[in-house]
Amino acid sequence: MGSKEVTMSRRPYITPEHLMDSKYRGQYDYGIICFRGHRSSALIVEALGATKIQDDIFYCTNSENVLPAAYEAKVNGKHIAIITGAAFGGPQAAIYVEEMKYLGVNAIIGVMIAAGIAAKFRLGEFFYVDEVICLDGVSTTYYDRNEIISTSFCHEEILSIASDLDIELKPARAASVDAIYHETPEIINHLKELEVKVMNLDIAPFITTAKLRGVDAIMFGYVSDRFETGQWASWKWDRNEANAKSVDILARLIKVITSK
Repeated sequence: MGSKEVTMSRRPYITPEHLMDSKYRGQYDYGIICFRGHRSSALIVEALGATKIQDDIFYCTNSENVLPAAYEAKVNGKHIAIITGAAFGGPQAAIYVEEMKYLGVNAIIGVMIAAGIAAKFRLGEFFYVDEVICLDGVSTTYYDRNEIISTSFCHEEILSIASDLDIELKPARAASVDAIYHETPEIINHLKELEVKVMNLDIAPFITTAKLRGVDAIMFGYVSDRFETGQWASWKWDRNEANAKSVDILARLIKVITSK
């Protein structure tokens, strides 16, 4: 099974070059998208010494002190575009991947949280995505429903970094739904039948859009909430330590990637 050429072969009316300032085209080598809020975003900006991009080059970001916001950093001589505060949504994830591709980005790191739906994926535990299954509205625009898209970019590197930091990092099959209020018992049970380990609104759209556009991508995070035995374990717990560890992994990973 392959991508739906009938759907994707025609040129869309609205393209990145229609929306974005052309002077930035080809300016960036790598990208980071933080699917988190103010706290995690601030940690990433500080860790990378990033500065805010003053022009409104990304869709739905601006130069004011609100999220989502666009930053840039330079690591090992490579230019990195950073979007912080991309909190929820498959369409938003797809838009930012498309725009980073337009800016010349060759590889993107996604940092997020997700719900655990497998017994071995407990609150606060870390994982990286090694494959997604296409079920949500964005992914099934690009690929057939139930198609599995595998990833391989920087898996060895991120595992080595996590080991050095004494963090257990598990591979996970992931999937997405189109809204948190779609997370019904029927859907959760179906995901378990498909051997999905974690899920959120962004994972599959991020990976599938990058795959379709020829951009290397890796996504990692920790389990923020859980579905088990008909109950939902909320994300309302102290996640400061997990947030800090996420940024530690990211900072080291971007140094490794840009040194090649």
